[in-house]
Amino acid sequence: MKIGLVRHFKVDCPHKGLYSGEQFDKWSYEYDYSEVFKKKVDLKGIDWETCYSSDLKRAIETAQYAYGGEITMSPLLREVPANKFTNKNIKLPVDLWLLMARQSWKKSSSFQKETYQDTINRIDEIFTEIIKSNRNTLVFCHGFLILQIRKYLLSKGFKGNRIIKAQNGKMYLFEKE
Repeated sequence: MKIGLVRHFKVDCPHKGLYSGEQFDKWSYEYDYSEVFKKKVDLKGIDWETCYSSDLKRAIETAQYAYGGEITMSPLLREVPANKFTNKNIKLPVDLWLLMARQSWKKSSSFQKETYQDTINRIDEIFTEIIKSNRNTLVFCHGFLILQIRKYLLSKGFKGNRIIKAQNGKMYLFEKE
């Protein structure tokens, strides 16, 4: 069985300078609804029997452009939400807000909409179904979520790529005999 994980295309939602917590939350919201830059995706010539996608716009558009077949959309494949991690009046670059939001998510901070365990539970829910099907499955989702899915698949006996930061529009292949 093969599972291909593809991060959505690059999003046209630039960020420059320093942002307050409220500005970061607004930028995160805008990111969810911005346009993407389309490009060719190498699906490695594999016969993909099923395809799943996050139900967020950027993942759907990537899946439709790259795959072309029937796509099952699921909120279980949405990105881990990233929200401000403090109410203090500070300004930081977006990348630092994201890093700190991920740290507070890992600690299940009340500032984050989803806890670490919530994320693991939804990955388990959808990938139990995918693995049970024993079909070559293509999954279009999001960068940080891909890192969590990778850990999950390795724990289930899959072998696959090492990923430091998932690249936009690139497929990461995982296989299990």
